[in-house]
Amino acid sequence: MRVVIQRVSGGVVAVSVRDDAGLSIEVVDRFLKHLLDSGCSPNTAAAYGYDLRYLFEFLSEVSAPWHEFRPALAVDFLAWLSARPNSHRGRGSGSRLSPATVSRALAAVSSFYEWAAIMELFDLGHPLQQKFDPALARVGSRHQPFAGGSSRQMPVRRDVRVKVPLRLPRPMEDADIAALVSGISRQRDLAMILLMLDGGLRPGEVLMTALTEIPQFCSLKFPTPGRFRA
Repeated sequence: MRVVIQRVSGGVVAVSVRDDAGLSIEVVDRFLKHLLDSGCSPNTAAAYGYDLRYLFEFLSEVSAPWHEFRPALAVDFLAWLSARPNSHRGRGSGSRLSPATVSRALAAVSSFYEWAAIMELFDLGHPLQQKFDPALARVGSRHQPFAGGSSRQMPVRRDVRVKVPLRLPRPMEDADIAALVSGISRQRDLAMILLMLDGGLRPGEVLMTALTEIPQFCSLKFPTPGRFRA
């Protein structure tokens, strides 16, 4: 199977998933068109296409139609994804799909079946069995965006999931910091950058800081990279 991306004047206008015979999978194409029509990023729609290709390759191997995808098959699909070789160029021959890639594919499949249920094309119940999980919103071991607790999105957890390792943010190198600072021409922008670099403020906290609260930053000169190291 393959994903076909149609571009006009450099922009993505359609994303299609084709089977081994070169025929488009109609229900997937309808879902991907819905994503584009609803204002989804073309790159995101293409990513959904690649993730759903995994699903239909799996269904082809087990000889199961997409509208009979049940929770038991979802568990087999997770095992199939975890054992699948990574065909990305530059990867070793023995490498497998990363946990993040597997989790992303499960999320794409989950969104696809939610859409299919809304369109009255699928009525067997959600195969990945999402459920409300209030404890997920209280987990403090992962990064939470500024004011993330005020999100309207309900915290949910899928029963069929893979554990994704927690990745710490990588600090910028001195050369990258120097290049960033040297390109700033307005003292206001420099003050905002210094509040994050020297003060440890998050972007949302800087945006909510009144200019009258940081008069001492208005006369700062461009710093040297060494000052950012402990």
